[in-house]
Amino acid sequence: MKKRNIFYLLLLLVIAAIIVGCTSETSQGDDINGESDAKQDEGQEEDQEEASEPSSDVPQEMVFATTSDPVGLSPIETWDTVSDQPINQMYERLFVNDPDTNEFIPHLATSYHNPDDLTWVFELREGVEFHDGTPFNAEAVKYTFETLIDPDVGAPGAHIMSFIDEIEVLGDYEISITTKEPNPNVLTILTNRTTAIISPTADQNQNLMQEPVGTGPFKFENWVQGDRLEMVRNDNYWGEPPPLEKITFLTVPEQSTAISMLETGEVQMIDGIDAEHIPRLESMSGTELLQREATGVYFYAFNMEKEPMNELAFRQAVAYALDIDSYIGLLGGIGFKSHSLFGPAVVGYDEIIEDSGYGYDPDKAREIVEENGYGDEELTLYTSDRGVYLRMAEVAQEQLEAIGLNISIQMLEWGTMLDVTSQGEQDMFVLGSSNSMNGLETAYGYFHSDSVGVNNRSQYSDPDFDALVDEARKELDDDRRQDLLNEAHQRVIEEVFIVPMHHAIATLAHDESLDGVILAPELVFDLREAYRK
Repeated sequence: MKKRNIFYLLLLLVIAAIIVGCTSETSQGDDINGESDAKQDEGQEEDQEEASEPSSDVPQEMVFATTSDPVGLSPIETWDTVSDQPINQMYERLFVNDPDTNEFIPHLATSYHNPDDLTWVFELREGVEFHDGTPFNAEAVKYTFETLIDPDVGAPGAHIMSFIDEIEVLGDYEISITTKEPNPNVLTILTNRTTAIISPTADQNQNLMQEPVGTGPFKFENWVQGDRLEMVRNDNYWGEPPPLEKITFLTVPEQSTAISMLETGEVQMIDGIDAEHIPRLESMSGTELLQREATGVYFYAFNMEKEPMNELAFRQAVAYALDIDSYIGLLGGIGFKSHSLFGPAVVGYDEIIEDSGYGYDPDKAREIVEENGYGDEELTLYTSDRGVYLRMAEVAQEQLEAIGLNISIQMLEWGTMLDVTSQGEQDMFVLGSSNSMNGLETAYGYFHSDSVGVNNRSQYSDPDFDALVDEARKELDDDRRQDLLNEAHQRVIEEVFIVPMHHAIATLAHDESLDGVILAPELVFDLREAYRK
């Protein structure tokens, strides 16, 4: 008996060792750059490892300081990252992206199937209610998508749904979308925040830009524009109710002031941190800094309806004049260099694009300017009042004036900047893209003529470019679609539709009393699991 007991004991020890070994090999998944999650999201992983239950002694409330007001609170009528932050807490989509694997995860949808190349049938989640108590169902999805593509609504993201031919309700929780042509990007598009499902009843009775109604874990309470936006926990949420009972988005225009408020405990979180403030945050006790390689890109761009911006030679002079390496050096680790419109973290990126960019050559730039008389008139560079954009504009102004151009800066409030550049009032501008879907949809949204007057702020319209992107969007063969995308992408860089200034390292700082914040690569955070401890 003793020998048998010893045998079984040894056997159990061997089995335990095998289990531990397997667990250690599989616990670290690879992120989009092939590095482990623990390395890529070091700050975020540390937060998760130290996570504990919410403290009963700490009010489950948090304040987030933002430098700019949202443009509005309707997913249909907005198309910007500042507005995405509060919208992401209150609204939900049919699908979401896994931030590390780029897998499509059913959310308000539970499954889908394709009866043929043009038909997408979605099964929807039952038992979900909007914040106004009305039911989420197939009719609500149909209403949302038809409103989004209605030309009378003029939604800034309507172009991404241009593939829709027909929407049909098949049952209370089943809906069919028929596409005009085969489209491999349908699920990608349905993860975009502009496709979040709205309450039809609320939309018909109130202004969702001011009083939003979604299905998300938090619901709207109050908004004093220019001051604060408040939301509270949705106790009837279909999933696990969030630990936080209240979130306040506090508008603090000066980032240095917001950091001081973080230090004193008046706010618990800030994001979009400018490089000059990183050392201060790193030295602050009781503060956690989260960083991860992101999908976002920040760029210098042109209104190609105006002279001389419509001339390739002028745009090449600008590309040669901008010293990207020295600019990156000013960013303190919150950005990296790539010649691409959409970088390595974005689906559709191919490193071949890195051979398409322009190097820094101020002598060549100055020669082009002198030969063409480009310095004879003043040109206006538009920027928003947000820190990263203002820094870009000031650096560009200094370097372009060094080659003989005459540049003045027009600084605008965030929402105004988006409006006037959509309408083409600017000569040139600095802006960015979160690249929240994939590279193909970014190329389509920013330079296809369908989007002129909305997100195509370059006012660029070329039938050949349109045809190239259109063909790629309906191509089902992955290799062929990538070839078409590469061709379009190379045109964007070689013909200088933009000059990429930097690609983002998403950066967020929070008080150590706040845990469970999810920082997504498309520069948006999620607070459904966040809590105070």
